[in-house]
Amino acid sequence: MLPKLREWRRTRYPLAQDDKVLCAWNALMIEALCEMYRASGEKAYLAAAKRAQAFLDANLREGTQLYLSFRAGKRGVRAQLSDYAAEISALLALWGASLEPGYLDLAEALADKAVNAFFDGETGGFFLYDRKSEALILRPKESGDGALPGGNALMTRALIALQALRPSEARERVLDKQIGWQAGHARLDPMGHAAFLAALSDRLEEPPRVTAAVANCADRAQLPFLIPPEIPLIVVDPPTAEFPLVEGKTAYYVCRGKTCLPPVTELR
Repeated sequence: MLPKLREWRRTRYPLAQDDKVLCAWNALMIEALCEMYRASGEKAYLAAAKRAQAFLDANLREGTQLYLSFRAGKRGVRAQLSDYAAEISALLALWGASLEPGYLDLAEALADKAVNAFFDGETGGFFLYDRKSEALILRPKESGDGALPGGNALMTRALIALQALRPSEARERVLDKQIGWQAGHARLDPMGHAAFLAALSDRLEEPPRVTAAVANCADRAQLPFLIPPEIPLIVVDPPTAEFPLVEGKTAYYVCRGKTCLPPVTELR
């Protein structure tokens, strides 16, 4: 039956296909692939994540300017908030999985661009589109989630994660205003702001932060599997006077806020 149906369908006008490559959706997939790599150790997941990111770099990014989509050799319009938020999170996930500092550097650069282009410095919240996009009657700020987590929730989560790795006084001020704005909306509709509330929990109950002073390449390669993805990981390689080795071994400094435990050479 199915072969006959397939042949009959081929005689009809072919259906149009939506074969655009979307920045935000690929970024979400990159983050998922990185988590799968860290959970399983399967190198194919990390390789796929890196290939996808390389495609975004080549076709959907020009400097710190992202684009919404790519199809048939052409970029779409300028990226929206969710594209930047998802891509920053993807780059942070790639840093955690590969420990290649270029990913972390790019995540910080895109975060700074997003704040400058989308953030409402007066009342808080990120606008849907940036200052240079085509102006509409209104410039909306969407606080809640839809079928996917909302752009403001994704950006809040990304900035909280980045702030744990690369602290910035300016970013801290943005986060304070952003959380205040979004919390006001979440108070009225908690169920519609689940992604923001999940990010807020990391802000209010800050997870421990691990700084690893690395003694050798083998220990460095094991870090993505020793430290869960939700724990901020800072790598000091080579070791410094502030974060030295312990008896010639890789040392782990576990801190929460401004309080740190004595360094250890094993993590359990």
